[in-house]
Amino acid sequence: MSEEIPRARNTDTYWHLATQVLSRNAKDIPFSLLYSAEADGHGSESSRTRFSDNNQQHCKLRGSFGLPKGSPAGPEHLDFQQDHGFTPYFRQALSARKPIILRFDQDPIAAELVRDIEWQGFGDPCRALVICPLNPTSSKDNILGFMVVGLNPRRPFDEDYLQFILVTSRLLSTCLTSILLHEEDIGRRERTIANAEAMKYQLKEQLTLSQQEAERNVSKFKRFAERADVGIFLIGLDGVYSYRNKAWFDILGTVEEDISLNEAWDLLIAEDCREMGQNKFKELLETKQHQ
Repeated sequence: MSEEIPRARNTDTYWHLATQVLSRNAKDIPFSLLYSAEADGHGSESSRTRFSDNNQQHCKLRGSFGLPKGSPAGPEHLDFQQDHGFTPYFRQALSARKPIILRFDQDPIAAELVRDIEWQGFGDPCRALVICPLNPTSSKDNILGFMVVGLNPRRPFDEDYLQFILVTSRLLSTCLTSILLHEEDIGRRERTIANAEAMKYQLKEQLTLSQQEAERNVSKFKRFAERADVGIFLIGLDGVYSYRNKAWFDILGTVEEDISLNEAWDLLIAEDCREMGQNKFKELLETKQHQ
């Protein structure tokens, strides 16, 4: 287990490898079920959900062997709010945070779930099972899933057998915790990238809308300016014109297209007002206020 499971890079591979390794020991584990904790019961976010006291409690079957497909002993989904399958014992394991033993001779309903099964290992009917919660060693609040193991019918469930089960569940819990953290980290990075892309798209859309609005405003301005009977022009601080309307040319008469601003002042302003006009323009440049 300690050699094989660390090869997993995602939860799907993890559950597959865990099931595969457990199935190699059919005499001490006649059958096994591996369940992951779910928040909604549909497996949509199984790689990132854990049991706590505040969410609904569901499980999804992730791997099994030793039981026929569709066996009532290993349903695809477990709802802890209902009593079906071994659910009452799952609730006990969840509450106790430790392995729970179920002996079929003490529970006729549970025994009925495994009736007429062709058992692996020695072929003897399995007489008991153990349900182990899979929880991180650093936290007692979260349960990541459960391991259900049928016990060897020819061996007593003594301290050695219990230690075997505990070590196995600890290995599963530790590796699962590591994989979940890895997937959550990847998920965070993917969400960050997705958010950045979404923001980039929104900014691009806003820029496009701004450009369209600016173009509409320019178009409106030009339509107004071309109909106006006053000279209107746009000029940069470098003295380069970006726009002059028809009235501007009409007022100045036939002038060079590249006439400078200073030359234009002399043509636009009466001689006795030129000094005031130059001073107003100088003040405009200095104060950035309307003149």
